[in-house]
Amino acid sequence: MADSIFCYVGLNDLVEGIVLAAGKGRIGETYLLCGEPKTLREIFSIWSRETGVPSVRIWLPPGLVAVLFAPLEPL
Repeated sequence: MADSIFCYVGLNDLVEGIVLAAGKGRIGETYLLCGEPKTLREIFSIWSRETGVPSVRIWLPPGLVAVLFAPLEPL
């Protein structure tokens, strides 16, 4: 899971993209408002650096996470 890739975007950039798409976009066009692809590890590291909050230090293997959270599935 730590190596899963996501494309987050900053709120200000997202708002600017929506305004531009609404004002200059064309009907039928598709606009992807996303940031650069980064792994979950990289994202947590950036958040840690920006906020000063310590990042995750221990990453559990996906198989172990699946077993631990399986009882929560019905919820």
